[in-house]
Amino acid sequence: MSIKEKVFNDDFPGLVIYADIYNQQKHTMSGILVHDERDPQESSTIFADNGVILADPVAKTLRVELKNGGIHKEFEKNGYRLIEFQDYNLSVNLSQAPKEMVKNELDLTFQELREGISSPKTDPKMLLDMRLEFHRRFALPFACFVFAFVGVPLGIQNQRSGKATGFSLSIGVILIYYIILTVGKTFGEKGMVHPAVAVWAPNLILLAMGAYLFRKAATEKMIPLFEILPTFAAWVMLKFETIRGRR
Repeated sequence: MSIKEKVFNDDFPGLVIYADIYNQQKHTMSGILVHDERDPQESSTIFADNGVILADPVAKTLRVELKNGGIHKEFEKNGYRLIEFQDYNLSVNLSQAPKEMVKNELDLTFQELREGISSPKTDPKMLLDMRLEFHRRFALPFACFVFAFVGVPLGIQNQRSGKATGFSLSIGVILIYYIILTVGKTFGEKGMVHPAVAVWAPNLILLAMGAYLFRKAATEKMIPLFEILPTFAAWVMLKFETIRGRR
């Protein structure tokens, strides 16, 4: 039984069950919503004040007993039907549920990733995705330090340029990072570069950029970009004022 309160539980075949309150010991629920799509041609949504879940492990069946609610169904093409009830039972055949949930690399733990990477039975395509995911879980957190390493010299250089320039630079740095990351991931998925290179390339490139910026900041030299940005910002404002004047 994997029901969790205030969560849409879709572990049961053809059913999505939601409960505001769920008692783990008694398996009682209140504030219930059930979406039943076991019959795709006649799906229904059920609301009930309270109910209880009863399971029979031997027969592999599940029974949901609902009280004081309503069943909302589509009627023909453009119709709608509401059936109110005091007691309503739902029966589910658990033997129809998949025996094993198919996981992708995003759902695997570190241990599962390591075991899958080292296993000779792993599918080559899945093996590549697992290697990319393994490196990604280290590279993305490390990007926080990379952004800080780049941001400090940019902040020092940006003291005279204003907040707008600083905000634009921040967006620009993040955009550059994710463009490189997306390109690297694409190359990695196609096997054109090693997974480690594909995922770590944005960090390495931004680290090199940060080292360059720190060198400029240490020698108190203006970064060429900060000489261009004020002129570009003034040109944009001039164009904006011209357009407003024409209106």
